[in-house]
Amino acid sequence: MNARVFQFPSELEQRLASLLNAKGRSLEDSSRLASDVQKISDQFTGAEGSKTPWEFWAGYMAYYFPLNVVRLRAVFEESFRDFPWEKVSEIIDFGSGPGTTHAALESTPLAPKKILSVEIESRAVEMHRGLNLSNWPNAWANRLPTKIEPGTLGIFSYSLLEETSLEKRLQEFDHILIVQPSTRTQGRKLLETRAKLQSAGYFSWAPCTHQLACPLLTQSKTDWCHDRIQLDAPAWFEQLESHLPMYNHTLTYSYWFASRTEQPPTQANQARITGDTLFEKGKVRQMICRGPNREFLSWLKRDGEPAVIPRGSRIELPETLEIKGNEIRMRGTKQSP
Repeated sequence: MNARVFQFPSELEQRLASLLNAKGRSLEDSSRLASDVQKISDQFTGAEGSKTPWEFWAGYMAYYFPLNVVRLRAVFEESFRDFPWEKVSEIIDFGSGPGTTHAALESTPLAPKKILSVEIESRAVEMHRGLNLSNWPNAWANRLPTKIEPGTLGIFSYSLLEETSLEKRLQEFDHILIVQPSTRTQGRKLLETRAKLQSAGYFSWAPCTHQLACPLLTQSKTDWCHDRIQLDAPAWFEQLESHLPMYNHTLTYSYWFASRTEQPPTQANQARITGDTLFEKGKVRQMICRGPNREFLSWLKRDGEPAVIPRGSRIELPETLEIKGNEIRMRGTKQSP
């Protein structure tokens, strides 16, 4: 399966190794770390939205922290690609945990902004401090400020799972980024949140390519929007996974970035690949996002090899389209005899 490929930043890997070493643990102790990871996994699997069991902190930092950093790196790349970053005055990261958002932001080329990390778990804050991240100014709080200042970007990465009541405060932020698990339940909840906030005046920037109703919500009872990337894991991470019954060669997640003050430019031929490649009899299809209808790009096998387009990619469609039902027919590449 073709996908966009992301790595865990090497500088952050060194900071993570130093954090574990300072506490008598090591990234190389894969068997012992795997035991902690399995205990965390059992709790997460048992109840969606469970709080992180920080007594197994080393397993979390060695396994889940890198995975979540990589997810956020991909989300930031798509969300802020064309967004006027200077319009963001500061960032509030709700449920900041061990500084996952902070760490991911420091690996981007974005100009640093002031971050307020909101976290009530002291052990998570201890991990965050132990990473010694210093390029982006950061402060901590145990609750959201009473007043959200204009220009604030609120980042809610998996935190709405634990604090569903927080949704009533989302409209206090000029800019909102929500990241959720790629489950049907959470993915469709996010589509419902999108619909509510768009009706309240927010503009979708990513992954949506339009401001209209989402067909996955209005034309289906089972679809949901989620992205997929490929993880290029370091050797120590692969060794850790060799002791586990699960592995994460690809990572999935649902996300939505929107702004109340900034509207993206309209591009009539813009679309995003939102589905995996479907190989069917006589043709190949991929679901796309470009408007209120559930549509697919399709390539007839008789016309040659279909294009290889990673899921999550934003593309420009040809100005002239051949539409057959819910399919946009594309021309493949003819192979030489």
